[in-house]
Amino acid sequence: MDELDQFKGNWEAQSDQFPQLSKTDISNILKRKSTSLVKWILIFGIIEFALWSVFSFAFNNQSTESLSEASSIKTFSTILEILSFAVLIYFIVQFYINYKRISVIDSTKALMLKILKTRKTVKLYIIINIALLFSGTIGMLFMMVNYDPVLITDIRELQLKNSSGSFYTQLIGITFLVLVIISILILLIYWLTYGTLLRRLKTNYKLLQDIEEENTTG
Repeated sequence: MDELDQFKGNWEAQSDQFPQLSKTDISNILKRKSTSLVKWILIFGIIEFALWSVFSFAFNNQSTESLSEASSIKTFSTILEILSFAVLIYFIVQFYINYKRISVIDSTKALMLKILKTRKTVKLYIIINIALLFSGTIGMLFMMVNYDPVLITDIRELQLKNSSGSFYTQLIGITFLVLVIISILILLIYWLTYGTLLRRLKTNYKLLQDIEEENTTG
């Protein structure tokens, strides 16, 4: 209730020329704001897809020669790439569906449900991306250690100088550290982009919830 009153007060304080806002007016404002936020979620998803496409194209061109003798690694890399793009495309479609549906909603309850669904979709998208990063990196490392002839030769030379247990312990430790650093950077980017939009959607949801409670009790 306090958030709704504060929202009305702040909006009306911007100009004395604005008429008194009704609950319907506020609901319409929140609907427009929520629709805009969901649209930006879709835009960020498309931008991310474009960036990953450029990165993937550049990486493939650079690594083709080095992986030419390790067909199993190339196969795994291709599968991982297809899976990553499939996840991106799936969620972009979901973001688009959420945007189209939320833009034609009239009911306050339906809008609230759609906001909750959008927030869950984005959170699931972030979780799956991080899971793919960890599983893909660990899987690629395993493939390279076992099937990359150049790396296998280097490992054997290192094993002659050091114990194999020490080498693999260091490899696992470095890989884990790199994954944690990359994950933190990705989560920070997501927090600044998707996270900001989700927090605003959460605020809109609470305001709509206050309006719905007032309508119920009133």
